[in-house]
Amino acid sequence: MVIKAIVEWKNPFIRSVSHVVFFPLSLLFGIAAQFRNKLYDFRIFKSLRCNTFIIGVGSLSVGGSGKTPLVEFLAELLARRGLKIGVISNGYGKKSTGAVVVSDGKNQLTDVYIAGDEAYLMAVNFQKSNLHIPVISGSDRICAVRILQNKFNVDVIILDDAFQYRKIKKSIEFIAQDYFESAYPLMTLPSGRLREFKSNMQRADALIITKSPEGTDEKQLSNRWQREAYISHYFPAALQRWFDDVEFPLITLTQKKILLFSALGYNTSFQSGITELCSSYQAQIVRVIEFQDHHWYTEDDLRKMLRLIPEENSSDYIILTTQKDVVKLKPEWLPKKYREAAYFIKSEFSLDSQIQFENMIKISHIVRNNKTKSTLR
Repeated sequence: MVIKAIVEWKNPFIRSVSHVVFFPLSLLFGIAAQFRNKLYDFRIFKSLRCNTFIIGVGSLSVGGSGKTPLVEFLAELLARRGLKIGVISNGYGKKSTGAVVVSDGKNQLTDVYIAGDEAYLMAVNFQKSNLHIPVISGSDRICAVRILQNKFNVDVIILDDAFQYRKIKKSIEFIAQDYFESAYPLMTLPSGRLREFKSNMQRADALIITKSPEGTDEKQLSNRWQREAYISHYFPAALQRWFDDVEFPLITLTQKKILLFSALGYNTSFQSGITELCSSYQAQIVRVIEFQDHHWYTEDDLRKMLRLIPEENSSDYIILTTQKDVVKLKPEWLPKKYREAAYFIKSEFSLDSQIQFENMIKISHIVRNNKTKSTLR
């Protein structure tokens, strides 16, 4: 069973009753988070100031807000401008302890179990793009920062999922919020999906709305979140087979039956996007299976899902998931007859008003007077 915030429950009666029952707990959760923030605001809890330019990427919400694609976008953007970038993931769910060097920028140094799915995924994508970006995984961000400073001599460090991590002072901080989340009441856990009160968004330098459809009303979303918002998109670009680099056009979906599965922080958002995509190609989603975020798949998991495909018309089916899920699957688990029917969605991140966004990073670098070893260009 996948545990979801109450706002995501489908039964409206149970959802309404639960809101009333759990409201006091949500209020207490928000107050506790606010109290912790004040301890940092009043410097009772100290934040370490680094001599490296630190970019924090996080979210008010739990899981699935599009932080990792934003981190990859930022890292590539700055790396292609000649800066040495390092990325730190919190390594949530990894089967190891301490700070782990997942990649030195050229070679993959650990497997997905030791790295954690998100850190491993970023390392794979950076290597494919030949960006030479080292990736560190671990909850001890201070240790990870020191590794990047001392071993890799980076100019800029990007902290993934770091909005609530205040032990390190960030030079600039971004919040990512899923476009589809605006349909839900903005409440703290367990009633809502927020980790702290919405008012704390003012702590960030910019809000990026992720996975926005074309034609999104920027002003409407800014009013909803009560601050200026940058609109970003994460559009499906192609299908890619699970265990090779062969890509296929989206038209491959035409009139196919889709077995869809995922283990994401916000499965609902992924399912909504794929439903819209399939409608464009007269494809039919016949089964949807969802797992808890960071779920570690077993061969039995895959075997059970494949049993849902009728033997007599298996050629009509496509098995569809995300790249984050595929990195946790093993090639030997997939029967040969399904290897040409198993794909993940390859998506592309884009940002409206990108020039203004880049200028904000440059200005922040100048104003905050960080002692970076290179100048942001």
